[in-house]
Amino acid sequence: MNTRILWTELRRSSGLRAAVLIAGMGLLPYWALIAAFGTDRAWLSLVAAQRDFLFLFAPLALAAGAWQARRDRSSRVEELFATTPRSRLGRVLPASIAMAIAMCAAYVVMLGLWAAVGLRPINAYFPIGAMGMIAVGALTLVAFALLGMAIGRVLPWPIVPPILAVTAIAGLVNVGSTVGASAAEGPSRWPGAYLMIPSVPNLTNNPAVFMVSSPQSNLGQVIWLIALAVTGLALFAATSRRAAAFAVAPAVLGAVIAVPVLPAELGQAYVLDRGATAPVCTTDTPKVCVNRVDSPDLEQWREPGRKALAILTAKLPTAPNRVEVYMWVAPDVTVLPGSGACPYNYCPHASRPPQTLVVELAFRGFREGASIPVEHYVWHLLAGGGAGPCPDFVAPGGTLDEEYLAARWAAAAWLIGQPLPQDLLVLADAEIGQPTSEILQQLSTLPAEQQRANVAALRQSELTCAPGDRRAILTAGSGQ
Repeated sequence: MNTRILWTELRRSSGLRAAVLIAGMGLLPYWALIAAFGTDRAWLSLVAAQRDFLFLFAPLALAAGAWQARRDRSSRVEELFATTPRSRLGRVLPASIAMAIAMCAAYVVMLGLWAAVGLRPINAYFPIGAMGMIAVGALTLVAFALLGMAIGRVLPWPIVPPILAVTAIAGLVNVGSTVGASAAEGPSRWPGAYLMIPSVPNLTNNPAVFMVSSPQSNLGQVIWLIALAVTGLALFAATSRRAAAFAVAPAVLGAVIAVPVLPAELGQAYVLDRGATAPVCTTDTPKVCVNRVDSPDLEQWREPGRKALAILTAKLPTAPNRVEVYMWVAPDVTVLPGSGACPYNYCPHASRPPQTLVVELAFRGFREGASIPVEHYVWHLLAGGGAGPCPDFVAPGGTLDEEYLAARWAAAAWLIGQPLPQDLLVLADAEIGQPTSEILQQLSTLPAEQQRANVAALRQSELTCAPGDRRAILTAGSGQ
């Protein structure tokens, strides 16, 4: 087969039209996501979203393959082609390769369209690990298209492709929703073999911008999808029942090989991309740093970060000289949310060095940036005296203890010299407004040096996550 034959097949077959249809239809659900959650801020969330929608794209590829397989029957040339000395495999191979190329193009073009419509900025961090996720997604469309061609040859009626598409979508949605609904019961309930089904959800419950599919899951999926594609091609080219029976062998062998290669548990399918969480800092001092994936926000945090450092230097005996702001967790955290060893969204970490102001804005949901107005950045930097919250103070239900939160915000209010803004209470918890005011009032009755010492003591307790009543530390000596 030469390139001329392949090009002719690309023009004659329905593959290119199917690719345009799939890529175009892919914009519809993505526009819905943009309307609900806003534009993407990272390539990883974009790539993960496209993989999530394989429950829609893979059935469309299946239907496209079934429609393409009808070509010879609808043109009434099957008997004519059967009389030629060329083998059936030689006749169907160009059309199959053309369909595979079209499906790969559809997946890549769709991703490009998504990026053009909803990725801001377009030069956002692109991890190498995303390439594996894209390759598996494109290969899924190829495997389903070839499988559809095999089905379409056996059932060459016009009604078959739409029935295949609807049935496949219903089945994949049902499986995905069943697995996703069990996430609260623990990802260990589901074996990694479920990765052989397209569009299985990420059960780690971690932000998509920080997670890539593991090399182990990529390898297992590639083995399975290639085997499935070979079976589809072999069934499409089979000329006898015996050949059709042997055509199933690649899929069986691929499953036997892929299952041991795939992760033992579905929750292990995704791993943290350390490149996404690596710090990116300003070139001048004092340094202000953010996650690499959030580097477009570095300029927004520069001035608030330096203002917070200036306030701490002016009001406390020892103050940090560097700011690190992380939308999720700091890079040195080894225990991640959803791992079973992390209480809710707050993860244990080593004692923070006093010379660095580290703020972890905890868990960031899928496609969500930090929902914090710029005018409140300094408040969040100075909460707890310029130290992040400690996991030991997580209350039942996954929220931080109200008294603990009130003491943290009271320390920020004392440092800034202003009462807690009302709109900040909406972002935090409206019920902490009263205890925060009470703590500030008690603190204000103390001599200036005592106030300063109490806030410094609270900051030190937060840095080391030492046990103790934070309100009592902040109001020590007030007699109330």
